Amino acid sequence: MAATASNVVAMSGSCDLLRRRAVARAVKAQEKKGFRIDYIDGSLQGEMRKALAADSLFFAAQVLVVVQNPDKADLSLIEAHHKKGEQAIILLLHLEEDPDKRTKFGKFVEGLGKSHMNYPAPSEREPWEREKVAAVFCQDEAQRLGKELSADLAKMLVQAAGTDLGVLSFELLKMSTLADIDGVKTIGIPQIKGGLAPLLEVAVQPVLESLSIRDGRRLLRALSRVRSTAKEDPVIPISRFLAKGAYRWLGLVEQRDAGVSVADAAAQMGVKPWVYENKFLPQVVRWTRREVSDLIRALGEAERAQVSGHVAPWVGLQVKLLRFCGGGAGR
Repeated sequence: MAATASNVVAMSGSCDLLRRRAVARAVKAQEKKGFRIDYIDGSLQGEMRKALAADSLFFAAQVLVVVQNPDKADLSLIEAHHKKGEQAIILLLHLEEDPDKRTKFGKFVEGLGKSHMNYPAPSEREPWEREKVAAVFCQDEAQRLGKELSADLAKMLVQAAGTDLGVLSFELLKMSTLADIDGVKTIGIPQIKGGLAPLLEVAVQPVLESLSIRDGRRLLRALSRVRSTAKEDPVIPISRFLAKGAYRWLGLVEQRDAGVSVADAAAQMGVKPWVYENKFLPQVVRWTRREVSDLIRALGEAERAQVSGHVAPWVGLQVKLLRFCGGGAGR
């Protein structure tokens, strides 16, 4: 926030972790400058007018007003304050999602230029950027915790745990604690393995994603990473985790094939229509109902093979999953 002299700044984006940290940094920076910090809800009538009136009531004070739900506030008051260009009161518009550029409020925020900071989640970036952004975050997070993490190991961590920054932050906190216990300042292979082991499901997420797009090479790499970090045989945990995803896919495919509208299908699953259309449906673009049913059956067979003492259950699981890639099963 120090980079701008505007009396109105906005922070938005779907990456809740980075956005909230940015707001916290801005609050801390203004507190050090002697600003009073006020928090208001823009959706409550009269809150914005009351906050801006503080300039006349406490003319000697400098105030940072953090505005939640700013898109529901009186835009005319925000615009009038912005045109004044005064610095006694700074409005920080905190948006939990990106503003709709088609609305007057969205156009106003877009017009703020460099005074609008956006923090998109890695999942919303182009595929080739996601892991790169997440890996840089890992190194920055390790440094914030007083530890060092090499670029290669940061990339390895992202490949094993995915690109969700909240998950990665939690994982790095565990790994930093393990490094403290080991008396080292660098997060290395022992700390990464020790940190990831309790959350095998997180490490298996890349397997599910690879299976979704039916990419055999990517699937093998993801399986290899899971096997290398697991302390125990992962066949049953992986099979159950993938089966849980496959059952969700089955529901998605049935809704899709039945012609259920996005709005109705989203309501049935308890999610927003945008999430259903852009996050859920793409998972089953390459799948038919019969193929998803075959996948569920194959995962059950893999689990039974492990329980019944099959000579090589891990190899059997890999073979079964690869049958659904490189052209798909039964095509």
